Amino acid sequence: MQIMLSNNTGQKVKDLWDKYPGRFGCLFGTDGWRNVDIPYALDNGRYAATTKGQLWEVEKFKFLLDKSLKYHNPPVFVVVPDVVADKNATLEHWEIWTAKSHWFGKYKFPLAFVVQDGMIPEDVPDSADWVFIGGSPKWKRANIWRFCNKFKNVHVGGINTVRGLWVCHKSGAKSIDGTGWFRGDEVRWRGLLQYLYRTENALGEKQGRLFEMYEADAMGARFYQKYAEELKEDCIRGYSGEGITLK
Repeated sequence: MQIMLSNNTGQKVKDLWDKYPGRFGCLFGTDGWRNVDIPYALDNGRYAATTKGQLWEVEKFKFLLDKSLKYHNPPVFVVVPDVVADKNATLEHWEIWTAKSHWFGKYKFPLAFVVQDGMIPEDVPDSADWVFIGGSPKWKRANIWRFCNKFKNVHVGGINTVRGLWVCHKSGAKSIDGTGWFRGDEVRWRGLLQYLYRTENALGEKQGRLFEMYEADAMGARFYQKYAEELKEDCIRGYSGEGITLK
């Protein structure tokens, strides 16, 4: 699974690119373009604008697309403008935006459809090249496996926890993005390094029981809280960090 870091190309990030080639990419928002030689995707910026109470500027999105069109590497996908937290409006906007050939016709980039709370796999348009799992944290957590089980190209947005990494990995997601991996949280940082080390060396089995707990929970099963916490703690104890420190 590839980790697409949102608008982050600092030295700490580049060290990981060198150590784990092919495992990292970038997700660029409307104000975050960088010249990079690793895979990248383009976000439409709607979520960031909405959560900040700002007006979404379509011209910034167009500038981002034009910038990528002139660049030597095309994006892995472009997130087609959606309507945050609105299932029906997002479906309507997909039809509107993808029908405008002057928007996406000239670019010919792979297009990602954002799934929102309440959507099911059958809601994804046949013309979508990628499924971008958005929605609220609780809904997202309960539906990652369902969409990954149905589609080949699935990206999960807003993953900033170690548990989230493993859930997406075990579910079969192709990529995730997150903004919190390089903000000074040492526990989260060690968890990221542990995830990379274990998956590169086929040592991910320690997370098996945690995933089974998640998958059953997502399907509506009930767990005794004490047993669930014991499973979680057992998995967390596996994060020793041995052998994965960057030099």
